[in-house]
Amino acid sequence: MIYLSTPTRLLFKISVQVALLLITSRAFANIAKDGNVRERGALCGLIELDNKQATLAFQPPTQNTDLDDILELNMSVSEQAWMDLFRDKTEKEKIRAFPDNEFVKYPAWKERWNKWQVAASNVIKPGGRQAALAKHKLKDITPEQEAAIRPAIQRLAAEAAAIADHMQETAPPENLINDSDLQQKLNEAIYGDPAGADTPSDASKLFKGAANGAGPQASCEGDTTTNKAVTVTAALLCVCTNKDGASNDEGKACEYVTGTTQSWTGSTDYPNAAAISEAVKLRDLQTKHHVSAETLAAKIGAVTSLIRRVSGAATFGKTINGGCTGSQDGGMCVKYTDLGNDGSKKYTDIPWLRQVAELVTSLRAHEKAVQVRHQAANAIMTMRLQAQSLIYSESPQPREQIQPKTSTPEKNKRQRMRTTQRQQNCMHRG
Repeated sequence: MIYLSTPTRLLFKISVQVALLLITSRAFANIAKDGNVRERGALCGLIELDNKQATLAFQPPTQNTDLDDILELNMSVSEQAWMDLFRDKTEKEKIRAFPDNEFVKYPAWKERWNKWQVAASNVIKPGGRQAALAKHKLKDITPEQEAAIRPAIQRLAAEAAAIADHMQETAPPENLINDSDLQQKLNEAIYGDPAGADTPSDASKLFKGAANGAGPQASCEGDTTTNKAVTVTAALLCVCTNKDGASNDEGKACEYVTGTTQSWTGSTDYPNAAAISEAVKLRDLQTKHHVSAETLAAKIGAVTSLIRRVSGAATFGKTINGGCTGSQDGGMCVKYTDLGNDGSKKYTDIPWLRQVAELVTSLRAHEKAVQVRHQAANAIMTMRLQAQSLIYSESPQPREQIQPKTSTPEKNKRQRMRTTQRQQNCMHRG
């Protein structure tokens, strides 16, 4: 047994600790298994929304005829003189265009005429009025009931039209997007192609223009305008695909069990189709997603929280001495040389992040419009139901009392009064 003096034992312990520290430091300085697993998760959270995997979480109300029904019912119980305003002068069963010179006292009518035309189009036809009343479950309405409900229906029709006009102003159609719009915008940010692809393979769409050279470093480093990785998938390739010839744990940086088998061939500017396909398959391939502004904003936050900003640059992914070479001792990352914490650039200056952020803005406008349109649709539907139930709530106006046969003197008296009135009218007309 070898005995060491106290100073020697102390020196030996220090030497062992230093050696362990150096080994640990060297291990941390290299790309390790799962070194970029968080970055992979954040990027795949966006890529899994590709193609037809994502639909809108908030859909506008389906098209219905509630407003048209109220306006048609209003026209059906209107007085004959009002309905006749819409008849063509010669072809009585046809609707006429707005007569500019006829209603100069009512300038607001011109804007409303088209809606009134639609409401009157079926009512003025032979049997059209009865058909419209039957449609609204008022087939057996009496003239007295009709007169009783007419003011209330006119009020409901005016309110419903006002709600519809306000909806168009505060939630215009151009603020709405559909599932196809959503998918195209997502595909543009993910693959650089609105059409998308089930198996993306075209690197020229994922990266911008000609590469500055072969290998990851030439395409994954640059400022926010010159960096070639302009799509989400390109960023994933920079983070997860190792440089050709590497033989350590770089291939397991994003998946520690089997790792990626394809590499970024040193003789080519961008990864080949096999490498691209392998990388995008790291995402969830099956789950369907309902996308809202908040869920998409959260996915952006998952990415930006992993961007490391230092003086003079920002990196996403594991970097070794500030590099993104694609090798174990050189870093697997995306680097932006003008996104340091000492500059004025923002995360949204990164092209693919900007595209996703712009989509969040569009989704917020869409969701606000959807909310307004649902509220309007519910209000108008309620008014339609109210209009159809008025016959049960409005008291009919009483008929005029039937007068008994009058005596001859009373009859002669009325005849004399009518004759006098005609004479006065003739005198008044000259």
